[in-house]
Order: sequence, then C-alpha cells, then structure tokens
Amino acid sequence: MIFAILLPTAARADAYVQGTLLAIHTKVQTTPISWLWNTVVTSYDTVRYDLRIWTGNQIYIAEYVPLIQPDGPLPTEWQTGRPISFRIEKRQLVIKLSYGNEIRTNLLRREPAHSP
Repeated sequence: MIFAILLPTAARADAYVQGTLLAIHTKVQTTPISWLWNTVVTSYDTVRYDLRIWTGNQIYIAEYVPLIQPDGPLPTEWQTGRPISFRIEKRQLVIKLSYGNEIRTNLLRREPAHSP
C-alpha cells in the first residue's frame, strides 16, 4: 500500500530535465486605467520575463509573470549560463528551485537548437 502511494512522487521527481538558462528578457506592458480626453491619466505596469532554456536539441521559451507587480523578485539562481532543472506539463514549464519549491511558467514555444 505504501509503495503505491510513493510511486507517483518518485516518478515525478525523475521527470526533471537539466538545461541551461540562455537568456532572461524583461518585458513591460502598460495598461491604461483611466483617460481624460485622449490622455492616459492612470495606468499600471505588468512585468513579465521571457526565459530561454536550452537542453539537448531544443530551446524552450517560457513566460514568467511574478505575483508581486511591478517589481516582483526573480529567484537568485536564475542567472544566464547556469544550469536549471525543469519539467514540461502540458503548456507549462515547471522550474525546480534549489530550496525545493517549483515555479510554473507558461510555455510559449519550442525551437530547434542549432548551437547555444
């Protein structure tokens, strides 16, 4: 009985793939809230990060939107050229952090990797 309960956890841990973080691109989207004639009076910014991760013959492009806006912190281990562990779940790329948590990102697309 215990084996049946632990099996999905063990299989999930093995599903992580090692990759290399190639780039982090910051994008800011400004959304108007109120207008006065044709001038924006108030607005808010949404910051998102596009991550490029290389593994084997694929490059994954994922979008991360922090919960805290507009200055949400990025994990300190996310530095270009450093290894990163992740797994794919449908249209999400789930990144494993060094302290055990996971961050879910939106998988935008996959590209063939010619060279990193």
